[in-house]
Amino acid sequence: MNSKLKKTLKFILIGLGVLVFVLYIVFRFFMDMKMSDAKIEEYFSKEQVKPSFHFYETEGHQMFYTDIGDTTKPTIVFVHGSPGSWDAFAAYFKDPDLLQHFRMISMDRTGYGKSSPGKPESSLWLQSALIKPILDQIPDSIPTLIVGHSFGGPIAYRMAMDYPDQVDALLILAGLADPEHESRPFFLYPLRSKWLRWLLPPDMDASNREILPLKQELYKMEDDNMWEKITANTIIIQGNKDILVSMEHADYAEKMMVNAPVEVIRMPEENHFIPWTQFDLVKENIFKLYEKIH
Repeated sequence: MNSKLKKTLKFILIGLGVLVFVLYIVFRFFMDMKMSDAKIEEYFSKEQVKPSFHFYETEGHQMFYTDIGDTTKPTIVFVHGSPGSWDAFAAYFKDPDLLQHFRMISMDRTGYGKSSPGKPESSLWLQSALIKPILDQIPDSIPTLIVGHSFGGPIAYRMAMDYPDQVDALLILAGLADPEHESRPFFLYPLRSKWLRWLLPPDMDASNREILPLKQELYKMEDDNMWEKITANTIIIQGNKDILVSMEHADYAEKMMVNAPVEVIRMPEENHFIPWTQFDLVKENIFKLYEKIH
């Protein structure tokens, strides 16, 4: 091996090492949104209505979810992104207007939090199936709204495709949809290897393993004409300054959902973090969908 090639390989290895270190720091200290059990207890300590916590098993996975509110009221099911956890939507659990009108459910998706840690799933069909037991506990007479953020978006779409009789409305926040505009940096692929995965924080590892195959999963939904199966009333909120999910994803979903009423709210100055930066807007559109399905 000549010296020039050795230097090039050394440069690549050093660069990869620095990149892994930076990603580790970012995910470990700045993108870990999970609250500990003690912090959750403290967060709801002054609330008259507190969430309850549950486990169930399905498809070889142990799933964890929280719920709050009257089980006879219309139900909101929140689906977090990648990475994430149920408490990404904890603030909504404390909102008095939402509590007055809805039962709310939020789960740790598989691979995150208390749902089969270290066991993420790349199949959108299976991600949808893992949430199906939650839908099954909701009586047919009670309207159900799915709110999906980021990677939770395609899972919400898939749930509406697979279980159209159980999903009455969708609220998609910066949700992925278009396979042509779904791409990930090349350096993430080696980090999916079992030889390098141990370098990553658990949530980053789970995210990497589930999201890299997403492009092909989205193509499957397109090739199988799954979009035509969605009949749920749908609102999509998408920011034009979102560096993780481009506006084309909202445009694509609007085009593909030929059998569902769809409204797209395009926000020129908004980023990816709509559930937190646009709480009032999200709440407003939850009630807008409520009026359509109630």
